[in-house]
Amino acid sequence: MDFAFTPEQEELRATARAFLAEYSGSEQVRAAMESEAGFDAGLWKRIGSQLGWPAVVIPEAYGGLGLGWVELVALMEVMGEALLCAPFLSSACLAGTALLQAGSEA
Repeated sequence: MDFAFTPEQEELRATARAFLAEYSGSEQVRAAMESEAGFDAGLWKRIGSQLGWPAVVIPEAYGGLGLGWVELVALMEVMGEALLCAPFLSSACLAGTALLQAGSEA
């Protein structure tokens, strides 16, 4: 069994690393941590609107990226490396999964 990331998953990771290297450096992380919210709302908006990371496991039929749990973990690993201050776990992982499991078409 091969547990290596696929080329597409590695590309996702490389894109995330490049983005976070530019927008989640130590100065940005310190500023976000010291803010009242604990994260940079502008950066979080950009992550959602330009990259779509909060919708990584949401099916395409509902406007998400339609990727899987491995891609979610791959992104989270890179976010951890960059010490990204963002509400990703609470929104993309917990709330998104709750909606997928307990939500209805209505």
